[in-house]
Amino acid sequence: MIITPIMSVTGTSLKIMERMAYGKVILGTAIAFRGYPMKSQ
Repeated sequence: MIITPIMSVTGTSLKIMERMAYGKVILGTAIAFRGYPMKSQ
């Protein structure tokens, strides 16, 4: 599991893309997933 508490938008897309490459569950703020089609479960 990767926790991503990103609170600002600078470099957000790249940081999430890097974490997705690990194939793990990612927990993050709404800002962290801005622009990605994610859904809560």
